[in-house]
Amino acid sequence: MKILVAMDSFKESLSSLEAGNAVKEGILSVDENIDVVVKSFADGGEGSIESVMEDINGERIDLKVHNPLGEIIDSYYEIMDDTAFIEMAKCSGLDLIPESERDPMITSSFGVGEMIRDAIRRGIRNFVVFIGGSATNDGGCGMLKALGYRFYDEFNNLIPAGGGKLNRLHYIDESRAMEEIKECKFVVASDVKNPLCGEEGASMVYSIQKGADEKMAFDLDYSLKRLAKETYDKWGIDYSNKEGAGAAGGIGFAFMAFLGGKIISGVDAVLDYSKIKEEIKDCDYVITGEGKFDRQSFMGKAAVSLCIMAKEYNVKTILLAGSVESEDKLDSEFIDGYFSIIHKPMELEELTKKDTAYKNLKNTARQIFKVIV
Repeated sequence: MKILVAMDSFKESLSSLEAGNAVKEGILSVDENIDVVVKSFADGGEGSIESVMEDINGERIDLKVHNPLGEIIDSYYEIMDDTAFIEMAKCSGLDLIPESERDPMITSSFGVGEMIRDAIRRGIRNFVVFIGGSATNDGGCGMLKALGYRFYDEFNNLIPAGGGKLNRLHYIDESRAMEEIKECKFVVASDVKNPLCGEEGASMVYSIQKGADEKMAFDLDYSLKRLAKETYDKWGIDYSNKEGAGAAGGIGFAFMAFLGGKIISGVDAVLDYSKIKEEIKDCDYVITGEGKFDRQSFMGKAAVSLCIMAKEYNVKTILLAGSVESEDKLDSEFIDGYFSIIHKPMELEELTKKDTAYKNLKNTARQIFKVIV
């Protein structure tokens, strides 16, 4: 029997590989002769580079960049052939700053631009950028500043970092943008389809989880509307309602409007570039999972997308989750069985501890395969 285990990360608890190894340990405790293959898996957010590069001999480029709060950190991206693979979470990610310091009014995507700039200087002109897991809501202006763009208010003062002051935006200066950008192609991997502004936009939907309160969300939304207006006034094209413009605090908009980027599904990008598809073909079971399984999981999320692919090869699928929304109708032709790994009432703080989550995944997998084997 061959089993592929490819878990999405359990945010702020277990990485993809940690979750996968917990499941593997549980299965092997039932029968150590089962062939269990663990693969890193992601949906365009944190862990995407590991998923893509796990079986590929890419070149890791280590560099120092600014994190969302402007502090210098060690980070990296990967180069394969003539393409740079960049993960936004590694330079502008929510997990890089403590919860008490999260503030989308001031956090910046500058680090993403630093990675792009470094790759351009190395001669790279093709980019795949995974933009999930961001801490920012600056419309990608931080990234653009690192590439030479300048944003001014009506008094000719530079707009400071973050999305909070973009409401003052009066003029966009591209005269110092890197000339090489015109030669570059950007593929942007994201599963967020929200527009830039409005009730379904970046600020109103996602800024709260990045540290905003309700008033800040409205202020940030107005700031992004200002960015969209000034961009339209300058180039005469409105990208604000394009699918994915609101991804990663509006950086999707910046890629499309300023850099000619194309947005694609994050999970599709991971599946296309990784070797997961090849592993599925001769499997008996695919086991995947995520922190929370609900109806939103069917809207392009990693775990369900993997199950759909597995069914193309008639492979049985099992989904494990930290929580399952029982009030939703979750039965699906693509999922043979789904299970919550929580076995008793427990505080969220305890549930998300690494040791607890690992143990719960291991024990759930063990019990399932005691029945199967």
